[in-house]
Amino acid sequence: VENGGIIPAVIRQLRQTHTISEQKPMLLGISSGGSAALAIAAASPDLYTGVIAAPGRIWDAGKFSRLSGLQVYLRVGEKDDFRWNRLLDENAALLRQAGALVDAALVPDARHIFALNWKELETWLEPLQLRRGLTPKSEQSPHR
Repeated sequence: VENGGIIPAVIRQLRQTHTISEQKPMLLGISSGGSAALAIAAASPDLYTGVIAAPGRIWDAGKFSRLSGLQVYLRVGEKDDFRWNRLLDENAALLRQAGALVDAALVPDARHIFALNWKELETWLEPLQLRRGLTPKSEQSPHR
């Protein structure tokens, strides 16, 4: 990712001009954006809580070597038009080998772009929210 290094500066700028959390952000992206989110996190894994890539794939395996504890939620359509589904197991293994905590799965009958299973994603996010001292959505009052 050519300009991925500007993301930390953009986050700093946003924090100076807006009231947003000082905690590590989560990167997310769809398709090439998911792949870019993975690459940006690989360049500076200590700056991010994790990555949601739905779908996403690894472009340059050599850049994924030190992801200690980085949370990764990776989803690829079972019938992906670009055949990223064939890379899912290999990509997940590479991320795990680099130290990432990976939740990777094929989305049944889905093509390249698909609707996320929000309940499943919320379940994945809950432990991250608890570690950050946030109240997971499942525990919030519906009247807040």
